[in-house]
Amino acid sequence: MRFWSSRYLPGLALLALVSSPAAAQAPIQLFPQPSGTTAAPSAQPAPQAAPQGGFVFTPPEEGSQPAAKPSSGIVVEQLGAAPAGIVGGILDPGEGGLGVDLWQGVPMATAQHLLAGLSVPGQQPAAWDLLRRALLSAARAPEGAADDKTASLPELRLDLLGRMGDLDDLQALAASDAAVIKDPALSKVWAGAMLRGGRTDDVCKVSADRDPSSASVFWQQVAALCAFYAGNGSDASLSVDLLREQAPDDKTFFALADMLSGLSSSKKPPPAPEGGFSPVHLAMIAEAGLAWPAPAGATDLGYQAGLLVVKPTPVELRIAAAERLVAAGAIRGDVLTGLYAEPSFTDAEKHGALGAAKQGQNTPMLRALLYQAASAQSVPAARTEVVGRALDLAPAPAVGAVWAKLLDPQRDTAWVAPAAVAALASAGEMQPVQGWYELASGVDPASARQMWPLAMAAGIPSVPAGDLSAWVSEKPDNAAQSLAFLKALGVPVKAPWSELAAIPKMTAPAGVNPAIFYALDEASAAGRRGETVLLAVTALGNDGANRGSPLILAKAVEALSRVGLDAPARQMAVELIAAQPRL
Repeated sequence: MRFWSSRYLPGLALLALVSSPAAAQAPIQLFPQPSGTTAAPSAQPAPQAAPQGGFVFTPPEEGSQPAAKPSSGIVVEQLGAAPAGIVGGILDPGEGGLGVDLWQGVPMATAQHLLAGLSVPGQQPAAWDLLRRALLSAARAPEGAADDKTASLPELRLDLLGRMGDLDDLQALAASDAAVIKDPALSKVWAGAMLRGGRTDDVCKVSADRDPSSASVFWQQVAALCAFYAGNGSDASLSVDLLREQAPDDKTFFALADMLSGLSSSKKPPPAPEGGFSPVHLAMIAEAGLAWPAPAGATDLGYQAGLLVVKPTPVELRIAAAERLVAAGAIRGDVLTGLYAEPSFTDAEKHGALGAAKQGQNTPMLRALLYQAASAQSVPAARTEVVGRALDLAPAPAVGAVWAKLLDPQRDTAWVAPAAVAALASAGEMQPVQGWYELASGVDPASARQMWPLAMAAGIPSVPAGDLSAWVSEKPDNAAQSLAFLKALGVPVKAPWSELAAIPKMTAPAGVNPAIFYALDEASAAGRRGETVLLAVTALGNDGANRGSPLILAKAVEALSRVGLDAPARQMAVELIAAQPRL
């Protein structure tokens, strides 16, 4: 089940082509210069005077070209025959790989520790995609001795791909590297991830080539599962009987085996053991025709991917799983819209959807009702009202893109432009973003001011409309963070940092490690691209902007750009700006 297919390559290519015109501009002066100071000479026209306390923005000259970007100093080697010492991977640079020198200068133990501590990006599609590319790149192995007390690099890579829900790439990686299936430790990690993702068929094809009598307990359990899966009751009973003698302690396994063999008439799974159901347990529950339990959290996207295919998972759980996968960038939005269309609602329920959204609890089923109501609405103003409410209820910015696509940028829809732009930009849908921004610039300057930083980060030519001091005073936290991300991208912004520092009382969230800031600076300065990627993903955590220190997040954007990963850095900044609370 692979719904994701290089979904950011077109959007990021567009960003690269639309390389920010701000690079060719004089700095954007956010407040007037103090009296008595003299501006440095500039080839640009002098800015127009702004009202006291307002912004001064210098637009680019007609026909001006972006300034040449200094070389990053990184040479990406094209892959022919795999050089000696290459870590098995399925992406070369032409397919999104990050180059054979990805881990150059990175100690093996450092790479292990960073990978072992990573949280799967849950609401940052750019970070999810960047981590995927790093894990799948064919590259020379990190240097130095491994830490024997930490899982090996290949084990960590397989486990992360599974937890990211990237099961097709995990399978492709196994198919390209025989060691994944032959090595006892690697094969167990691979099979566990595939079973958690509902891919029992793929695991059983491998299990058929193993001798159950000489295999580990895990693979003996898999052999029993696969015999049940194939409808071969006698082989299943033999495998279960062997396990009763050799490994009698897994009572959950035997309870499920009794259900599958007909020895038990129970119609519900046994209680979860301490530590939760194992991947084999989950596959046996599915084989018994029972629904998987609701996940305790959203961090294992592989489990969420499994919920989409395991029957009979309730539609509400499948919708919630799809929303989490879309929020991370692991699947396309059209998978979610298909699930939103699945529940059956009456015409009366659709007619009252807006009222239900204002009064009821925000649930996956309510969001499905809103989607159906908006899709069925033929009156543009009424549809816009439903979509506007749905955008407010979207569990993550990228999820809101499925609703934003139900509207076209028109004068009557301009009031939802900020929410639509935040959603579409987070999903990498840059073409409609420009249309919405241009609409708001013409008919709703206040909305355009809200979107100005996001447009600048996305590389969309944008000139702030009127006095932007209100933008700072209404949302000073947003202003300070947005300007930090723009500065990290190299957008020429002159901000009154001392004044901004005095407005909000901004503190780093508890648990944020300030060492990440300095580690990012050091790794990127040395050109250690692989380490920079892992540190940037670490800085974002599971929920990105909702968790991290703005200063560290801005440093992550800057560091990625510094090592030549400009397009991911730009998209990451777009998502961080879009995730901030709207006015």
